[in-house]
Amino acid sequence: MRASNFLADSQTSGQVAFYGTDGVLSGDTDLTFSGSTLTVTDLTVSGTLSTTGTVQEISTTNLNVEDP
Repeated sequence: MRASNFLADSQTSGQVAFYGTDGVLSGDTDLTFSGSTLTVTDLTVSGTLSTTGTVQEISTTNLNVEDP
């Protein structure tokens, strides 16, 4: 398929689209984007997380920081 515009009627503004089960285009309220802010609920990182710029902790239950 090739199109200059694509409209997915069942999607919600601000949700990041991804392909779910059986290639169905999906969105989730736990993964949103607005302006320059990507919001993720319950992020789990296995491996290395690299950032540039300022990292701001808003709230946390457990925060473990190790300097190897």
